[in-house]
Amino acid sequence: MQENRLNNLVSVIIPCYNAAAYLPDAIYSVLTQTYKAIEIIVVNDGSNDNSADVIKTFGDKVIAINQANQGVSKARNTGYACASGKYICFLDADDWFYPSNIQLKVDYLINNPQTGLVHSIVDVTDAELNSTGKYLRGKKGKNLVPALLNLELPIPCPSNVLIRREVLETVGLFDENLSTSADFELWVRACDQFETGMIAETGIKYRIHASSMFTNKTWYKNDVNYIFEKHAAGSIYNWNKFAYKNNFSLTLNAIRQKSIISTIYYFYNYLIFLIKSSIG
Repeated sequence: MQENRLNNLVSVIIPCYNAAAYLPDAIYSVLTQTYKAIEIIVVNDGSNDNSADVIKTFGDKVIAINQANQGVSKARNTGYACASGKYICFLDADDWFYPSNIQLKVDYLINNPQTGLVHSIVDVTDAELNSTGKYLRGKKGKNLVPALLNLELPIPCPSNVLIRREVLETVGLFDENLSTSADFELWVRACDQFETGMIAETGIKYRIHASSMFTNKTWYKNDVNYIFEKHAAGSIYNWNKFAYKNNFSLTLNAIRQKSIISTIYYFYNYLIFLIKSSIG
């Protein structure tokens, strides 16, 4: 098995925007993997903190790329363009790998050639990487698109996936019009054509903190609308369910924010798409 590992390079791509406080943890977690056939590509997406200086401290242990700020999807795609690996992982700069994470996932893909991508259990942590006691367990299967649209979180956390290069060559890369939901939209395209595997062991730490991109509900709303418009027309899947569930989530957020207009707007959309989903 060790010979197979050495013949199967993994490219870990880390997009970074103003993540100097967290980036060393992410990089060190890759450097200390039990699986050694790894290249680390860090894409500094126009950070205005000291991320560039942090990256330099790792010298030739990482491949450093600097670009003007163009968003997380562009940064991931830029990293992929420079990647040589047979397997690809997109690690967010504030997340962290358990030491056996890559090894377990490479072994799984080698032993399950019908599988296009694989994920594991996610340990949700606070800003200091202390476990909150919450663990996210996804799903496996030949087509997880219905589960994705039902917001069942079958593939939790973008950092959690190891994907074959040929899958990305087939379905394409991240849609650069998207931010918080770019991974979701890519998984929809991938899961429509490829089987998804799951390892019942904890592979990564998903860090929750105040500056996390996923706390921006405006970006989230825009992403939901864009994805619906991109995929819904003529689809064999029930995208109305995706729309009403997301609008319900946005309604609850608007209530928490005490925004009456937004609450009415999202709840109205929720009802419209709920009716369409029931009819369709």
